[in-house]
Amino acid sequence: MDVARIRLIQTLRHDLEIGEAAMPVVLSLLDQLYELRRNAAKLNAALASLPPEAREAILDKLNK
Repeated sequence: MDVARIRLIQTLRHDLEIGEAAMPVVLSLLDQLYELRRNAAKLNAALASLPPEAREAILDKLNK
């Protein structure tokens, strides 16, 4: 995981030319995004385990 983080920082600095001052903000936003994706995956798994009627009721509420 540490190696992946270092590669990400290298990509941000060199390929995307993110400045040193902006790097903590960008990394924090990416961390938040990854956490949201993990939580969305957990929510999807929880929804998939519910009976179809319950799942449909929840999805109906979300779409309103």
